[in-house]
Amino acid sequence: MLSQKWQTSERKYRVREERDFNIPVGDGAKLNSYVFRPDAAGQFPAILGVCAYSLDDQIAPVMPVGTGGIRGHMEAGDPNFYVSRGYVHVIMNVRGTGKSEGFYDFLGRREIQDIYDAIEWLAIQPWCNGKVGMFGPSYFTMVQKRVAALNPPSLKCVFAMYGLTDLYRDLDYHGGILHHNFRTRWIAKLANLRFKNRMKEKLGEEEYRRRVQAALSDAEIAAIPPLVEALREPDKGRNAWIVEPLLFPQYSEFWQEWHEATHGDLKIPAYLGSCWGVYGIHLAGDMRSWEQWQGPKKFTVGPPIYLDRPIYQYHYGARILGQRTSDRLHRFTLRARQRDFSHAGDGRDNRHLRSDGPDALCFDNRYGSFVVRAVAGNRSRGRGASADARLAQRFAAAHRSKPLQALVAVSHS
Repeated sequence: MLSQKWQTSERKYRVREERDFNIPVGDGAKLNSYVFRPDAAGQFPAILGVCAYSLDDQIAPVMPVGTGGIRGHMEAGDPNFYVSRGYVHVIMNVRGTGKSEGFYDFLGRREIQDIYDAIEWLAIQPWCNGKVGMFGPSYFTMVQKRVAALNPPSLKCVFAMYGLTDLYRDLDYHGGILHHNFRTRWIAKLANLRFKNRMKEKLGEEEYRRRVQAALSDAEIAAIPPLVEALREPDKGRNAWIVEPLLFPQYSEFWQEWHEATHGDLKIPAYLGSCWGVYGIHLAGDMRSWEQWQGPKKFTVGPPIYLDRPIYQYHYGARILGQRTSDRLHRFTLRARQRDFSHAGDGRDNRHLRSDGPDALCFDNRYGSFVVRAVAGNRSRGRGASADARLAQRFAAAHRSKPLQALVAVSHS
C-alpha cells in the first residue's frame, strides 16, 4: 500500500466540458451542473459531487497555497484527473443555489431526494454505463451520507470524508455550548442563495417571533454582535439561516430529524474518515458513520491538515509528481482516493474495500505515524508500538468495535 511502485490508472482521454447542464428532478425543478466527460465514444461510470457553492469556483484555475481555508469550499476535486482516466465528473448545485431552480433546503428531505433523482437520471444517460459514485468532502459528504441511507439503485460507492452527521452537536452546539462563528462565516459562501424562511413556515409567525425574542434575551447571545444583528432583522439578507439554530437551543425533535437522516440501511461501499484538523466539526460525525455503516467500508483519520483547496491538491500532486513524490502520507492518500473509483463498472467494483487490508487508519501525532487496524495477526510492531496499541484499543473501545488483532505503526518521517 505504501510501496515505491504505486501508480494511478493511465490517462487516456481528453476532456469534453458542458456547463449549465440541467438535471431534472422529481418535482419538475432543474438543477444546474457542470459535466466533464471523456472526449470519446462509449459509456463511462459517473462521479457526482453536490454542493451549494459556486460551480465556477470548483474548477477555477488557481494554484492552492497550502493550508488556511481561503478556498476551503472548493472541494469537488479536479475534473481533469477523473475524466482523463475514463470517468464522467458531474458537479451539481443543490436547489436554490447557483443557477439551480427552487428554494434552498439545507440538508432537508427535498434536497436529498433531489440527489437521489439526479443519480438515477445520470445513470440512464447515453454516455453513462449505469454506475454512479459520489465524491467530495464537507458539504459534498454531508449529502452523500444522507442519500446513501436512501440506497439509490445506481449509486455504487461513496467517498465521504469530512462530513458531520449531527447538526446540534457537531455544528451549532458543541457539547450543548453555542458555537456560532462557523455558520455566520459559512452562510456567506453559498452561491446565489434563494430561500424561504422555513422555520417561520414551520412554527408560524407568532411562535417564530416569540423564539426570536427569547434568543435576544439570552445573555450569551447578547454578547455576540453578529447574532444580535441577525435576530433584530431575521428577514434581512441571509439572516434567517443564522437565526435558525438559535431558536432551538436544546436538543429536540428539530435536531433529531436531521441526525436520523444519516441512519438507515447503509450498505453502499464507502470510504470514510477525517483528520485531526477538523475534530471540532467533522471528525465526530465521521466516527459515527464508521460505526453505523453496514456495507464494505474503509476509515482514515489523517494528520491535522485541511488543505486550502481540499482534494484538488492531492489530484494535482498525482498528475505532476506521480511515482516521484517522496511524501509517504501524500502517496497513501492519493492511492486511497484513486482506488475508490478505479474499478467501477469492470466487475471488480470496490474490491479494495473488502477485508483483505486494514479497515481503519488513525494518525497519532505523538509519533508522526498511523495506527492501523488490521484484519489478521496478533503482534504490534513499529515505532512506539505499545503506546500505539493502547491508543488504538481506546479508539476501538470508543467505537464499540471488536478488539484490534494487529497494530502496525507506519512511519511518516
